[in-house]
Amino acid sequence: MAAKILKPLSLAIYCKIGVFSVPAILAAEPSPSSIEPLLQQAEFWQARNRPELAVQTLNRALSVQPDSEEVLYRLALMSLQNDEKAAQGWLQRLRQSHPNSPRIEALEQASKSRTMDRGKLSQTRLLASRGDTSSAIQSYRELFGGDTPPPDMALEYYQTLAGQENTWTEARKGLEQLKLQQPNNPRVQLALARVLSYREPTRREAIGMLAELSRQLPEAQADWRQSLLWLNAGSNDAALYAHYSEVYPADAEIPARFASVQASRQVNPGDTTRLAGFNDLRSGRNSAALANFDQALRHNEKDADAWSGLGIAQLRLQNYGAARTSLGKAIALAPKRRSEWADALANAEFYEQLQAARRQRDTGQLDTAATLAQRLAQGAGDRPRSARLLLGDIQLRQQKLADAEQTYRQVLTEDPRSEPALLGLYGSLLRLGKREQAGDLLRSHPGLAARPLGNLQQTEALALRDRAETLRQQGDTQGAAQAFGEALALAPQNPWVRLSYARFLNTSNEPQQARLMVEPQTQGAVDAEALQAAALFAIDQERWEDASGYLQRIPPGRRGSSEIQALLQRVEVNERIAKARSAVASGNQVIARQALRTLHENTPQDFASRGQVAVALADLGEPAWALSMVRADLRDTDEQQSAAAYLSHVAVLAKTGQAAEADTLMRKLERRSDLSTEDRQGLQELRNGFAVAQADQQRTRGNLAGAYDTLMANLQGTPRDDGLLLAMGRLYQSGKMNKEATAVYDAVLQQSPDNPDAVRGAVDTALASDNPQRASQLLNRVGHALDETTSLVLSARVAAANGENRRAIRLLELARRRQLAKSGQPGVAIGGLTPLMAQDNPFRDSDDPRIPLVMANPRPRYSNPFIDEEDDEDSASAKVPFLLAQGSPSHIPADPLTSEIERNLAVLKDKTATKVQGSIALRSREGDEGLSQLNEVKTPLQLSMVPLENGRIELSATPTYVDAGTLKSGDTSRFGSNAIKGNQLQMAFGLYNEQFIIQSAIELRQAMEAAKDAPFSLEDRATAIATARDNAAEKVRQALIDKGWITEAEGDRLVYALRNSTANDALKPYRPKSQDDAGLGLNLAYTSDSLKADIGTTPLGFEKTNLVGGFKWMPKVGENGQVSLGAERRPVTDSLLSYAGTKDPLTGKTWGGVTRTGVNVQYSYDNGTAGFYAGNDVNVYRGKNVKDNHSFGANAGAYVRPLRTKNQELQTGFNLNWMSYDKNLGEFTLGHGGYFSPQSFVGVSLPVQYSFTNKRWDIKARASLGYQSYNQDSAPYFPGHKSLQSQLEQVSSASTALYQEAGLSAPTMQTRYSSNSDSGIAFNGGASLEYKLGKQTKVGGTVGYDSFGEYSEATGAIYLKHSMEDLP
Repeated sequence: MAAKILKPLSLAIYCKIGVFSVPAILAAEPSPSSIEPLLQQAEFWQARNRPELAVQTLNRALSVQPDSEEVLYRLALMSLQNDEKAAQGWLQRLRQSHPNSPRIEALEQASKSRTMDRGKLSQTRLLASRGDTSSAIQSYRELFGGDTPPPDMALEYYQTLAGQENTWTEARKGLEQLKLQQPNNPRVQLALARVLSYREPTRREAIGMLAELSRQLPEAQADWRQSLLWLNAGSNDAALYAHYSEVYPADAEIPARFASVQASRQVNPGDTTRLAGFNDLRSGRNSAALANFDQALRHNEKDADAWSGLGIAQLRLQNYGAARTSLGKAIALAPKRRSEWADALANAEFYEQLQAARRQRDTGQLDTAATLAQRLAQGAGDRPRSARLLLGDIQLRQQKLADAEQTYRQVLTEDPRSEPALLGLYGSLLRLGKREQAGDLLRSHPGLAARPLGNLQQTEALALRDRAETLRQQGDTQGAAQAFGEALALAPQNPWVRLSYARFLNTSNEPQQARLMVEPQTQGAVDAEALQAAALFAIDQERWEDASGYLQRIPPGRRGSSEIQALLQRVEVNERIAKARSAVASGNQVIARQALRTLHENTPQDFASRGQVAVALADLGEPAWALSMVRADLRDTDEQQSAAAYLSHVAVLAKTGQAAEADTLMRKLERRSDLSTEDRQGLQELRNGFAVAQADQQRTRGNLAGAYDTLMANLQGTPRDDGLLLAMGRLYQSGKMNKEATAVYDAVLQQSPDNPDAVRGAVDTALASDNPQRASQLLNRVGHALDETTSLVLSARVAAANGENRRAIRLLELARRRQLAKSGQPGVAIGGLTPLMAQDNPFRDSDDPRIPLVMANPRPRYSNPFIDEEDDEDSASAKVPFLLAQGSPSHIPADPLTSEIERNLAVLKDKTATKVQGSIALRSREGDEGLSQLNEVKTPLQLSMVPLENGRIELSATPTYVDAGTLKSGDTSRFGSNAIKGNQLQMAFGLYNEQFIIQSAIELRQAMEAAKDAPFSLEDRATAIATARDNAAEKVRQALIDKGWITEAEGDRLVYALRNSTANDALKPYRPKSQDDAGLGLNLAYTSDSLKADIGTTPLGFEKTNLVGGFKWMPKVGENGQVSLGAERRPVTDSLLSYAGTKDPLTGKTWGGVTRTGVNVQYSYDNGTAGFYAGNDVNVYRGKNVKDNHSFGANAGAYVRPLRTKNQELQTGFNLNWMSYDKNLGEFTLGHGGYFSPQSFVGVSLPVQYSFTNKRWDIKARASLGYQSYNQDSAPYFPGHKSLQSQLEQVSSASTALYQEAGLSAPTMQTRYSSNSDSGIAFNGGASLEYKLGKQTKVGGTVGYDSFGEYSEATGAIYLKHSMEDLP
């Protein structure tokens, strides 16, 4: 709104110049005979960046001459800037009315420039600004496609040409041609004059042009002045210098320059230096007079006249302290002449104090400056009036606009024509919004309005600048940019307007454009204020070397001021600190250590600067040095330093954990009686800063509850403090309270939209909340507040969160280059406490009696949401951080941002790198040989790559060998279909044995009866036993033939076997060989952040090969939750039978090779400190010639991490597991699958995990102790094989019948496996170790052990991983 009001005010000013009046512009019609005046008016407005008025004037000219070639051309050219369609319309009219006009080609060239590569154009302009003229010219010509520039770029192109010897003539001719085309354009004339001033033969012509132009363009004065300084003046040039002195009488350097040049050409030994000094004073050549008086005093230091002349020269040069001293010496040497110099001495004493007040104003000590100015403003006369003018300016800076208005009005009652007072009053009225009164002031003082391009426009520009600053703080960047542009149009050479605009551009992420805005010319004289502004902006950008160079270019007379000296000292200190930080960031410990030692041993004398050095030392790994410096300063200081000077000292005490000392220092400062409002505000900032530092230390040490108490105690007093709010945001982030952290950062951004820490915190929290869309929106909206490197890092993290890993890598690599170059190589209401922070401390249990260690009210008036109920009062002091490790070796910390870049690059490059891995893995499971026992050897070879932005594809080939051993003879019937044949043979041999016993008894008795009294020899006994064996075998043979189980021929073979072998010997032909198998498994897998999928085979070459695979989707739920949904088909690897399958030696059937096919779902929650999970699964088990089975499972658990640091983590918790199978298929006969399948299983365990990692090692260990219980139902020998099961049952029935027929007791023959149950203690443990051989190669190993009852399994592996890319 202010900008819109200022436009008519500015117009009113221009109208009173005298060239034309308001009615002439707005109402009067020009004469039809000529439109030249209107063209001149249009040029006038265009030169002053008022295109809307220029277009208005040209339209009026067109109404007079509708087909004017010049008017159509200019309208088309101006429309090209913002209305392409209108421009084409004007061009078409020009073609129709003037088809042969050369302006048509010019417009076409200008139109082409609209499609020019803007990026290359910016680079070209940057080359020109850096002085690389040759490259800039070449780049311009490439852009233009030749030597002829578009009209809108002709000016800058020819001025660039003028910077090179061999193209200067071309530049001059081009500008002269441009002047012929635009004879009333002062900008073209100024450019031509500048070019002419570069050469001695044309310099006098340039001086004449610049003298004329200075009436229209204020910036021409600097070029006029510089040309006079460059001119090799002769006696005939006196008029040129006299003309300048008439216009600018206060500039003594120009006439002094002419005099010195003339003096150097003649020898006048008869003139005394003192007389020359007074002549210089009379002529206003104060600098020359100063030199002459100084020379006179070298000849005679008791020359009172020389001392008085020196004092007056110093007084005129505003060196008031020196003037007071010189005049005092003159009076001391000639006391009777005191009256001659008393008034000058009084002026020196007064203006010395007034100058001190100005310095205090310029350094921001506004309250102190106002107090001194008010004291000096007492009384009447010129001196008090000067003080009141200063007081008014201070009040404007204090935003005491009404007081400033009254002060300026008081000055005007004494001196109604005081231009400074009129300008001050005009500025205060503008800023108070009293536009009508400001306009009345202009109308009532025509002399003021007659200077449209002087102080009045400077005042309007500064008012617009203030308006722009206000808009920027309110977050209206578009309005601020417009207001800055208008301010710059009014005062294009005002260094303070340019500085404010540059700072705005810098915070808008346009640092190069901002730098160009205030960059002074590299050669020739430059206004001291422009150099000071450039230095201040270089300080903002931490370009300390540039800042020092700018300050050194300020003329010595101005450089000696206390303000510039303070800046020089500040820059020098920070330049040294920056070099030390750069040395530390380089990573070279020797260089870094030496740099820090040099910084420590060469500390400045200034109290505040020493504090800065101490802070740097503490930050860079030398807290002992920093603390010793601070303690020495506090011991030796006279306590007259300003409160702000103590800021760094308190910061060091905070960083090194000296809470008591910091609190004592601040309480001492608070008791001082000379504190101004700024000092008290500074003290509060100190206290808040200490609270932030202390809370950050407590937070990093894990004492979140203490950190919350510390911050809340200070936030109650200053709820809007950005530092405290940002620290609270970091605290909530550490506590995984992302919702609360987001609210805090939004609150800070609401009141400080350009706060870079708030922007970064908000983006970090959005990414932690798995909300990259919000993070991206934040960067687009307020990312301009960040420095370029930080913005690149955050953009990379957003890209990575979106799965754009390669783009993230490119951004991080660019950020690394920028950082190396820099190092040398909906919100929360803030009325009172935010509602978010009025809740309980989320980090402390409710009955914790501890009082937080804070420098505020020790009794918190809030509830701490982080309190720990079990903490006792005695533990409070133990948690006070103390960072200073006395006697420990110095540690040079790396730059945090560089470390973050390298860390993220390493993660992303590892994530996207092509990798190969080879390993050997062993597994050994105890069990029955040939059955449940298993030894496995794998040697997988893996190749993985990331062909797209995200998602890793892995190819693997896994040679596998499994061995179950050889069955023992007693276990043969537990394998395949051997139970039938084995039971038959066992029955036959069992029956044979029983019959043999009976028949032996019968035959022996009969043989002994037959022998009667004859001796019964061993031969007779053997004959009887052989007969018994034959009879027993025959009976078994006949019984089995009668039952139809065997044929006659089989009976004969059975008789032979019964008589000549055992049952085990008879079973040998049916006993399986050693159970082992080998094959090559293949797999193709895809893995991304939220999806896993794979497909492959069990080892090709196994008895049974299966197609396996699966996928799992893992979306996040909320900030800390995750759901896992999966479907898969996996091999069951409990035994050789279940994994590889095997063949039944009797039937030749293959069975086994079981797969588990099912779905699973699980929800997990992890906030970094604790977590829980719960899930279930449903699976179907199928295998070849294996009965189908299905299972249900459920598991749940919770855990906490009592130890969690950057390098270590300890996790402990509990786990519950339940599963149930429909059938017991854990045996090894046909139909069984050889896998553990209880009908109920319950396990409870207490797992503990520990991990440690550093640059080389990655170590993990786990152990779990628990209780398990299971039940297995009885199962048939041949589930799913009715015929085999029926045969087995028939054998059992027949066996019973045969034994009964023989009058024998039949043995038990099993046809089902018995039910089983067990319970007891279970243990599971393991460890892994990985070592980085280099950037690309890792070697590692794993071991594991699992046991329950008689079951145990041991695993182990060693591996080698190699990345095909060079990782950081």
